[in-house]
Amino acid sequence: MVFPALIGVALLLLVIYAAFKVLKGIISGLILLALGVFAFYLIYGSLPQIPFLPRIPALGDLIGFIIGFFYKLEIVSISRDAANNLLITVRNGGRLSLSGFQVLVNEKVVEIINEPTDPLPSGQSTVLQVDWKAEFERIEVRTGQTSVVYEV
Repeated sequence: MVFPALIGVALLLLVIYAAFKVLKGIISGLILLALGVFAFYLIYGSLPQIPFLPRIPALGDLIGFIIGFFYKLEIVSISRDAANNLLITVRNGGRLSLSGFQVLVNEKVVEIINEPTDPLPSGQSTVLQVDWKAEFERIEVRTGQTSVVYEV
């Protein structure tokens, strides 16, 4: 009864030892690869283009993608009400809530007349009624997290 248990423990220790050796080899290889890429970057000033690997995005592109995933504002439609004020329908297409709405028409800050849903939960829409009766070329809706531009 004790002998099979000792063999089992010995085999388990052998498997754990082999797993650590393999893991050490993988980690050492990744560190050497990272050092090689870093050395290439220091010498040439850019990352190497390896044909079988996909393009490595720049840090700014990666940050923009992450922010766009969590905070995304969309202008759904633009119309006018009976008093000829602009009605801007916006939708939160991101994963987190948006708050602190501000509207710029033709690069000028305009007053939001109504009380839009603030904060705007993910997947919800709201209408911004703004005091602008003239024609427009560009509308920008800003929040505390992101912004969106509509151009004619």
